[in-house]
Amino acid sequence: MKFTLHTWFRPRPRHRRAWIVLPGLAIIALASAIPAAAPTVNPLQTEAASVLGLSASGLEATAVASAQAAPGPTTVVFISASIPQDRLAKLFVSAQGRESDTLFLLRGWTPPSFQSVVAHVASAVKAANENRDGAGSPINPNIAIDPTPFREYQIASVPTTLTKCNDGAWRRSIGEMALEGAQRAACDQPGAVIGPVFPVAEPDILEVIEARANSMDWDAVIAGVAERAETGQTLKITPLPGATDSRVTTWDPTVTVSQDITLPNQQVLARRGQRINPLSVLTLRPMVVWNPSIAAERPIVERWLKKHPAAVVLVTSVFLPDGKSAAEAMRIQVFPLFGDFVARTGVTVTPTLIEQKDSLLQLTVESPLNAAATSTQLVPSPAKLPQVRQTRSTSRND
Repeated sequence: MKFTLHTWFRPRPRHRRAWIVLPGLAIIALASAIPAAAPTVNPLQTEAASVLGLSASGLEATAVASAQAAPGPTTVVFISASIPQDRLAKLFVSAQGRESDTLFLLRGWTPPSFQSVVAHVASAVKAANENRDGAGSPINPNIAIDPTPFREYQIASVPTTLTKCNDGAWRRSIGEMALEGAQRAACDQPGAVIGPVFPVAEPDILEVIEARANSMDWDAVIAGVAERAETGQTLKITPLPGATDSRVTTWDPTVTVSQDITLPNQQVLARRGQRINPLSVLTLRPMVVWNPSIAAERPIVERWLKKHPAAVVLVTSVFLPDGKSAAEAMRIQVFPLFGDFVARTGVTVTPTLIEQKDSLLQLTVESPLNAAATSTQLVPSPAKLPQVRQTRSTSRND
């Protein structure tokens, strides 16, 4: 299951900008040129993000998607936890093999019970896989949380299926029906109620956030930030040494749970002593760890970003050797590197390219010293480098 959280979209002339905010992780992505409320999914999952150190004392690692708009979904199905799990599972089964162009959309959750929404949907996905066509691939639906389309389309009942018809127009059908039938009904009988409906159980999460923001004493917040800055209590970027050799290693982020992890309804997600690999449920973008103050690292980083334009760039300094901002000079967004991330990903030097390889992280290190020795291939092919698997067994308090 690919889960995208807290997303909201702002219109642009030919695309829409999507802010996707996870607890501990913020992502910016570009959605395709489709009508309001038909978002492009960004495949990240909240569970296990913090295990990889993607959150540190309130300042989050952030990813930036490619400037090129992705194709986007052609069908959006509005859903809610009010839909019984067995019926939700049938919807997921009917979308088997359609993950690339079908997005299931939730409006939000009732704070602080986010985990209960995740558990409900995850159970439906599990049931869908138990009942799927055995010859097909596993069911892995794209699921997002975005209240804005619910507002724009005035969605009051679910499931509601919004689909792009052959003439290019977006039309909807309302009620429970297999995906293909719901799509056909939307195009042939726009707005028709074709099956059982359920109320939207979750509140508009943006309204919840806005209400909380309006109730905050922002003068006190700003004063607190200023005081911490004056007393040197600001968060500090974690320094790393520059690489002196080139290598490719792998890192196993598996952790050992130090105490039972339960949902508000007392359902046990993980038991003490259980070993969990966050990459079994998390899809990561490539990440680049860079020290902009080392001039020789910049060409390596530029080459990596050309190959991985959506990579997250984490820095140990925000300035280039000439004092200019690395973000402005490179025309990219960069984000501070914190100790939690370093400890949980095995990064030890800069520059390092981090890529997910199934349930492991592959760390590619390139030394500027090696870069100076060759004009074309800055580092031997990874296949020619020793593969060192480093397995970590770390207890963690959740």
